[in-house]
Amino acid sequence: MRRDDIDALRGCAVLLMVMVHVAATAPPPAIGQTTALGYLVAGLGGLAAPLFVVLAGWGAAGRPRPFASRFRRAGLLLCAQVVVNLCAPHLYEPFTPGVLSLFAMLAFVPWTHATPVVERTARVTAILVPLLILFAPSLQGPSAWDARVAVDGPGDVAMHLLLTGLYPFVPWCALAWLGVMLRLHGAAMQRPATGWVAAGIVTCAALLVHALQTDVPWAAPTSPNGQALLTFFPANPPFLLAASTGVLLLWASGAWLARLPSLNRLGRLSLTVYVAHTPLLWVLNRSIDSPSVTLSAVLVVVLTLMWWPLAALCPDSWRRWSLEAGLKHA
Repeated sequence: MRRDDIDALRGCAVLLMVMVHVAATAPPPAIGQTTALGYLVAGLGGLAAPLFVVLAGWGAAGRPRPFASRFRRAGLLLCAQVVVNLCAPHLYEPFTPGVLSLFAMLAFVPWTHATPVVERTARVTAILVPLLILFAPSLQGPSAWDARVAVDGPGDVAMHLLLTGLYPFVPWCALAWLGVMLRLHGAAMQRPATGWVAAGIVTCAALLVHALQTDVPWAAPTSPNGQALLTFFPANPPFLLAASTGVLLLWASGAWLARLPSLNRLGRLSLTVYVAHTPLLWVLNRSIDSPSVTLSAVLVVVLTLMWWPLAALCPDSWRRWSLEAGLKHA
């Protein structure tokens, strides 16, 4: 049985994803990443992928699936990733691994399994393997967009899937693990989650103060010179702490989000909307150059929120052609 709060969180995630992509494609030249508005947009948008991954873990913690089903789901997700890449050639190469590739990798993890030993091993591995980046951060590769999307052969694809890509399995599997724990332990997670959020807020505030005092970027998508304290590409430990803190705060608001009209219906098409919005990014990139603050704001609001009523009005008969329907029957 579907839960409206989970679907509403999915709807929230895809709106944030579209928002940050549109804002990054058509930014006004007067507003940089290190301004207050830039931090606000990047901060909210930066929660989109972590929230998606936590929700993927939550969904994967349901009934165990046979390997054949996992294989079909992974294949469908990988095909969808190629479609996304081809629709946004200004961002990706045809076989650049992305967030849908990460979901394909996560589909093979036996979070729930008939054999308890397999189940426990998968969960322990998912939380311990990301610790590698604490001791050997260089394994994640350079913090540069071009290096993380470039694919010269199967070896690059494999490395990007595991460590050096946009959304590599390590360390993003830790956020999927969080989703698994939220589903399996429910209310019992409230106390540790509260402690984690408190620690996350204090740590992020301390890093912000340090950034202001030393005049270095607090957060940035990439940091080729290594100065930014929080980076998304790659996802460094401070970012993972901030992302998990933000996701837990959003998770706590799930019941409130579920009361927003039709947000849950948008959530049931979140992956389809993610794929569908990428051609608009290409058109935007080709047609808009150095927009004013007003035009940029209008584009962000309109191109983000338009998916909400479209999903609400989408007939149920059309939904059987969605990516979600394909995954359900895989």
